Amino acid sequence: MVMIKRIIATLATAFILATGLQSIAMAAPAQSTAVLPLTNVALSETASKKLASSWSWYVARSSGMLAAILLVLLILSGVGLLTGMTYRILEPLPAWAIHRAIGLSFGVLTLVHIVVLLFDKFVGFSLIDVLVPFATDYQPVKLGGMNLGSLWIALGVIAFYAIIAVIISSLFWMQSRPRPWKLIHFMSYGILVMVFLHGLFSGTDLKSGFWRFLWILGGVVVAVSIAARLRRAHTISGGNKKI
Repeated sequence: MVMIKRIIATLATAFILATGLQSIAMAAPAQSTAVLPLTNVALSETASKKLASSWSWYVARSSGMLAAILLVLLILSGVGLLTGMTYRILEPLPAWAIHRAIGLSFGVLTLVHIVVLLFDKFVGFSLIDVLVPFATDYQPVKLGGMNLGSLWIALGVIAFYAIIAVIISSLFWMQSRPRPWKLIHFMSYGILVMVFLHGLFSGTDLKSGFWRFLWILGGVVVAVSIAARLRRAHTISGGNKKI
């Protein structure tokens, strides 16, 4: 938890400094930028003002990005456990412990991502908005002339409930009720798709540029690994039928 808080704080500060530098550069006259260099005091004051006014937005963005990274690692580690690739590097017990720790951290960051939006003054999400799909009118979606409401936000809300189901079933049913746990665990693939679309079309930092490219690249990598896992499962089941 301490490590997660430090990472979130670091990313939030990076966002603040980056936007602060940009706003200062746009507001200052051309001749003054060449004469008056930015000092550490100026940077600190800019960061403090921005943090006080919009800290929740920065934390929501950074926690969302971190949660997405952990989701990718979670899926890849799960595929590695099922295919046996992970056991070439780690022993079974540490491998499962790491997978579980990633899952819990992902759940915590997802919760942080949602809760801090309630404190944001720019968008003004309410408790109903973050808990009920399509309740908000933020970022309305139109496809083929059809009004789909806040589709991308709704996918994030639905994914949140699916995440809760996967985590709870993994904590309490993995050993005692393996069959329903396995069925619920298959929702992880659906969660991945919903989170991918949610971030791609509603994420502030994924509109264009490097982060959007990295997001799409991560989606492709995970899709390939899942395809390899499903192909292996099909091959094994086919071999068992022949036997």
